[in-house]
Amino acid sequence: MAAGPQRVSGDARRYNSYGGFNHRFENQRPMSQQLCRNGPQCRKYQEGTCNFNHDFSSLASNGLNVQKKSLNVESPSFTPNFTPKTAAAQPARLGISPKAAAAATFTPRGSGSVTPAGMSHSKESSGEIFPQQQFQPSQQFSEFVPGQSFLPQQQLVPENDLWGYMVQLASALKAIHEAGLAAQTVSASKVLLTSKNRLRLNGCGVLDITRFEQNRPVADLQRADLQNLGNLILNIAARNPTASQNGDKALQMISRTYSERFRLCLAWLLSQPRPPSVDGMSGVQETEQVQALNEYNVNTLLNNLADKVVSALDNTLHQEDELTSNLMSELENGRLVRLLTKLNVILERPDPSLISPGNAAKPALLNQPSAAWSETGERYYLKLFRDYVFHQVDQDGRPVLDLGHVITCLNKLDAGIDEKIQLVSRDEQNVFVLSYREAEQRGPRGYLAEYGDYAPPPKGMRKLRDVVVPAIADRHKPYEKVDDDDGHFIVHENSKLGERYTLLNLLGQGTFGKVVRALDVRSRKEVAVKIIRAVPKYRDASRIELRVLQTLRAADEVNRNRCIQLRDCFDWRGHICIVTPLLGLSVFDFLKQGGFVPFPGSHIQAFAKQLLHSIAFLHDLNLIHTDLKPENILLLSHVYQTFTYNRNIPSSSTLTSRSAKFRRVLLSPQIQLIDFGSATFDDEYHSSVVSTRHYRAPEIILGIGWSHPIDLWSLGCILVECWTGDALFQTHDCAEHLGMMEAVTGLPIDKPLIREVNRVSKRSSSSRDQNSNPARFFKNGRLAYPLPDTPRQSRKFVAGMKRLEEIIPETNRFNKLFLDLLRKIFVYDPKRRITAREALKHPWFDELVEDDGTEAGRIRVERERLADESKRRHEADRRR
Repeated sequence: MAAGPQRVSGDARRYNSYGGFNHRFENQRPMSQQLCRNGPQCRKYQEGTCNFNHDFSSLASNGLNVQKKSLNVESPSFTPNFTPKTAAAQPARLGISPKAAAAATFTPRGSGSVTPAGMSHSKESSGEIFPQQQFQPSQQFSEFVPGQSFLPQQQLVPENDLWGYMVQLASALKAIHEAGLAAQTVSASKVLLTSKNRLRLNGCGVLDITRFEQNRPVADLQRADLQNLGNLILNIAARNPTASQNGDKALQMISRTYSERFRLCLAWLLSQPRPPSVDGMSGVQETEQVQALNEYNVNTLLNNLADKVVSALDNTLHQEDELTSNLMSELENGRLVRLLTKLNVILERPDPSLISPGNAAKPALLNQPSAAWSETGERYYLKLFRDYVFHQVDQDGRPVLDLGHVITCLNKLDAGIDEKIQLVSRDEQNVFVLSYREAEQRGPRGYLAEYGDYAPPPKGMRKLRDVVVPAIADRHKPYEKVDDDDGHFIVHENSKLGERYTLLNLLGQGTFGKVVRALDVRSRKEVAVKIIRAVPKYRDASRIELRVLQTLRAADEVNRNRCIQLRDCFDWRGHICIVTPLLGLSVFDFLKQGGFVPFPGSHIQAFAKQLLHSIAFLHDLNLIHTDLKPENILLLSHVYQTFTYNRNIPSSSTLTSRSAKFRRVLLSPQIQLIDFGSATFDDEYHSSVVSTRHYRAPEIILGIGWSHPIDLWSLGCILVECWTGDALFQTHDCAEHLGMMEAVTGLPIDKPLIREVNRVSKRSSSSRDQNSNPARFFKNGRLAYPLPDTPRQSRKFVAGMKRLEEIIPETNRFNKLFLDLLRKIFVYDPKRRITAREALKHPWFDELVEDDGTEAGRIRVERERLADESKRRHEADRRR
């Protein structure tokens, strides 16, 4: 008959008030599975001719009629006091009666279960007895280690646990025996550990049905229960399910590990006394035998285990105090979460009532959450997970706050378990399955590292005065031509470049030199090498760039602010070589290859946030980039997904109209800022003309001096170009450029700036060409565009320029806030123009938008997940 609980129905169901579980008794079993009615004494079984089952241990009758000679336990002078004389501890000395001590801890229940009273049951020891360490319901003592006869040698069951098992089972037997019954089921297969860590005797009364013809006295059966209890504890202590078959050897073995009292207790349980026999026995011997027989009961056992009961009770109280303390801590956490929620700290976006066009940077908004809660990449899943935890709703869609749910989810996230949950998108069109482990892993990647708050450079950072470029010795042949006629390095693929690089191929060429792809033979990683022209003025300019790059690296070694990092520099064959990481395409090249179809709004937002980090970092180091443009912004990866577009492309001019059917969308909008060859320290010499024309700030054109704010104006031009796909100010004439600025902003150039232009112009009129004098662009305190010599085509082009609100219509909150940020950037007066740090706090970065960019981010995350799973499977297969 199979051990353990089974579901039954009909007349086959029998409820036993001690077993705690219902069983189905299959009387119509094959002959080979029916128990032999003659029991263990069957002569046919001994002769090998009985066809019935004799596995009585499976029905908790293990050792029911085992003779004393099979154990050879000789203890004629043994008394039921299990405590050695050197460590005697009678219950009376504890100030309580043994019976009261037992009753104080274990309360027999109707189901025969007993509360373990805080038995010190560690996970390590339970793993030796139960196949699952988490104490699933109805685990059996018989399940030591599946498929093994012996437990691992290093997994010893602590003696305290063994005493705890003995006390619990003895308490259950007492409840049964006091009812005038016998359990007959004290075996490994019939002792269960429930989900509440309570030991239960299972299947009591089974033998009443299967062996109904036997008429043994109940007292004998009760004594057999004690002996079976001894067999069970001996098997567990010896780490062998069959140890009780050789009791002498098992007792000797456990005496090396456990105390003498424990061995004496087991010896007493295993030495079941026989009823006195009249033949050959004196009166004194018969009296002693009757006394031993009467003392062999569960009450005697519990009386002598009273101190163990008290110890278990003390452990229970200690553990209860600890659990109460932990519970109070969790409740305190819940109270804090509730208070934080009430204080409106856990938010998705700023309170709309705090934002207005003229008051978008109130101090109250400074504590709003980071823009990390946008919908690209890992951050999108984090946002949905946050909604799952904090934004619960009832059946009517009304918000509710379930603190138990919040604390449970946060604890699971902290533990990083593999339990999976379903995350529903805001539009309820997509459902994502994510485990807590994946959410916990995506947190640092998506929130802290990728889009965290701005980290300023350490205080006291000083700029480097000079840079030493080591020269690499080379023995090329004198007749070998190294440079072309313009001083550019001649690129030969797979040739040597310095001591540790192999030149692979040419990436591009410019005024300052060439950029090649090379292999670092030490790290086996590909890098980009900028090879400067062998011309003195370009070599001097490269030293300025190296000085800036080394300053940036010293201030941000982990590159949190996304400025290209210097890896190495050396002088090779008369060319200064600057080694940096190898990145993807530039933003301009990606636009060009995609037909100048603009980026999604979510990606423009991501670009702006990262660029503002870089610009704020430079400005805090007193550096000005001076040449911000899409060509100098590189993508970390230009892998893309093609999406259907099918609409007109936004334009900055009424003279142009474009449309597209498809759009390339980056899977990752991460970028880095490059080309610091024109970067300038603010306290050093400033050239009169800097920056590429399309991205040039008005103060440069007006010749009134420039500083950090020119980088913000260039950033605004870049963001509008990402929105439309075309440069905003496509011109090469200063007057036309200023006219386009007024047309786009819808505002005239500030009169104080015009007065400053006139003042500077009068001071330097003797040395300035009148055609390049910006004062000629103004008349009567305003821009005099068009000038008399302005071509008709120029007038038409400027007249066709759209205002900012026409380029970016205020159709939703995202566009409205984006437009507000651009208005703060496109301010003529550099003193009133928004700074990089102020722009990072703009509420636009807290606004979320669902578009092709967020969908591409989800595609990337799913691809990474599949790649990780494939990698794990491959590693698992390789280990096997």
